[in-house]
Amino acid sequence: MSTDSWNIVIAALAIINSIALFYFTKLFAKRTNSIPAMIDYLGEWRKPGGIKESYYFIIHNFSDADIQNDKKFTLGTIPDYIKRNHAREVSHYFDNLGLLIYSGVLDEEYLISFVGGNACEAWRI
Repeated sequence: MSTDSWNIVIAALAIINSIALFYFTKLFAKRTNSIPAMIDYLGEWRKPGGIKESYYFIIHNFSDADIQNDKKFTLGTIPDYIKRNHAREVSHYFDNLGLLIYSGVLDEEYLISFVGGNACEAWRI
């Protein structure tokens, strides 16, 4: 092999190495950034007066009349102001979590282990 051939082989190996290094660094950075974001955002779930309390308020205070499977039924049509605010808080929280999972910031597996099936059930509905 000539010197030019060796130079091309070495350059190709350097490019492949750079691409692999970039890929693994990107994966590591994603996981590193995901943990603080998850801890910060999920802190809202557990803090006093937080989303978890709103979630349990909904479970224990909504009647069958409040829970309808009607396409015209929206958060804005809940007549009771307190119920509407709790439902809106939980809805926005789970929507934002879904967006963070969809965009790759949070891992769905970690989220479900923390929040349980609550978010999955809300997304399913």
